[in-house]
Amino acid sequence: MPIIRYDSPTMEALLPSQLRHFLAQETPTSTPLAHATPTVFATIDLAPILLVFLYAAILLSYASRSFRSYRKGHKETDKLTDTSVIIVHSLSGISELAQFYFPTQHSLATVPLSAVLLCAIQSATNLILVRKLHRGNPALVRPVYQAGALFRIALMLAAYQCNSRGLYHDSVVVIHAFAYTRLICYLLTTANGFSESEVPEYDVARRGRAGSRSGITVAQTYTAAVYGAALLAMGQMERVRCAGVVFLALVGVVVRVEEWVSFCIVWRDIGLPG
Repeated sequence: MPIIRYDSPTMEALLPSQLRHFLAQETPTSTPLAHATPTVFATIDLAPILLVFLYAAILLSYASRSFRSYRKGHKETDKLTDTSVIIVHSLSGISELAQFYFPTQHSLATVPLSAVLLCAIQSATNLILVRKLHRGNPALVRPVYQAGALFRIALMLAAYQCNSRGLYHDSVVVIHAFAYTRLICYLLTTANGFSESEVPEYDVARRGRAGSRSGITVAQTYTAAVYGAALLAMGQMERVRCAGVVFLALVGVVVRVEEWVSFCIVWRDIGLPG
């Protein structure tokens, strides 16, 4: 008796059409469970979420005491002005971060004009506030903030002109130096032996508790933290090569300009010819 194969023309004629269709289908291969599991963490960008928690923690513990450290004017009008500048400075920075890390569909591939305006406001208020900065070594700390503000606005203008998301990113990451500074200070000192006037952004309720004290002063810690945070932010840049070197060179230029301005003011006050 001849053997009839199911895939032979004779067998195909004898089988119903539904069965022929079933036999013609390929048997699906089994997928391992590890491959079938949805890759949730591969599709979710955790960086913005971590930044939200980091800034929320810092602002909740830092903002109120920081306001008092800047409100050192003798007149109520000066205190009101300082508070208003800090609020505008903080809101513009937070808005700029939110706009970059949580963009709308329209702004995914562009650099919006609102980003330039927010950057200009944040940088301008930075330059205003730094004039009354008394933390750390002011002669070393102020040029870092001033150079950072100038560097940021230059990068943002270039990003808007070239419609470059890379330069846009490089301008925004400079804001993270604010968080990095507080984080480095927290890691370098326990603040047990320091007064609230010296380090207002930290919890000083533990001053009476026994414990080891830092071998360096608060001013030295804050100054080192500012420079370290700035270099960390520069290291996150994507488009600007050797950003740390460029930034330190800009800091050196700002220092020399401040020295020249101070020299000119002294000569003007004592009445010497310029």
